[in-house]
Amino acid sequence: MRVGRWAPVVAWACVILISTSLPGAAVPAGPPGMDKVGHFVMYAVLGLFSIRAALSGAEPRLRSLALTLGAIAVFAAVDEWHQQFVPARAPDVADWAADLAGATVGVGSMAIFTLRRSARS
Repeated sequence: MRVGRWAPVVAWACVILISTSLPGAAVPAGPPGMDKVGHFVMYAVLGLFSIRAALSGAEPRLRSLALTLGAIAVFAAVDEWHQQFVPARAPDVADWAADLAGATVGVGSMAIFTLRRSARS
């Protein structure tokens, strides 16, 4: 396992934690539901980076996909939990669901891409 493959995962996780640590007043208000889109996109990217690092060039296995999604689910839950300590922020199960949906799309997209690429080789 090459440690360098995990650098984007760690960096993106830091971006997520920093952005969710901003007080609510510092976050611009958008149209209703737009925050769920933000959660989805942030965690889709995390899913892409995570499964790419976990696979490390190997073909996707169900175990790798499940472990990656499980780790992201725990990270997202802890991230939501920590928001109760941030001024004008609160944990939200709907945000967590958007996180998981994004992670699932990110992990699945990278797994499909990897399988198709290896089938062409």
